[in-house]
Amino acid sequence: MRQGDVTDLPFDDAGFDVVVSQHVQMNVADKVRLYGQAHRVLAAGGRLAIWDVTLGREGIPHFPLPWADYRDRSHLVPADQLRATIEAAGFSVVHWNDLSQQAASIMESFLSTPPGALGLHLFVEDFAVKVENLTEGLSTGKLRVIQAVARTVAG
Repeated sequence: MRQGDVTDLPFDDAGFDVVVSQHVQMNVADKVRLYGQAHRVLAAGGRLAIWDVTLGREGIPHFPLPWADYRDRSHLVPADQLRATIEAAGFSVVHWNDLSQQAASIMESFLSTPPGALGLHLFVEDFAVKVENLTEGLSTGKLRVIQAVARTVAG
């Protein structure tokens, strides 16, 4: 196991065929470096797969959220800005899916059931409030969930 900074990855150039990013970019202010590093470590034709939350068009979500207790600790950007940043880093977007409706439905269902004996609520402070805010954000369009795959293009 290796630890590192996603804006300064400790890996050689072109050493990977796939980079997966799940719930990462909303924690990273410097998205240009984040996706630049992903591009750097991918071999020619390599793929970047993301599943992430973005800012919606209907206002600012309520905090705390699962990744940030306060607005100034969250680095959400609108989905179109995220896509433009990924493309500017040298990727061609192959798939771009907005799964916000499905995510909202799943979260609403999740909230309607009592918590189990084991779960994230045992480890994440204020988990119930964070999940309620996430669900509200998805349901009202303040937040979006994006699933995407992009390929490296020659630079």
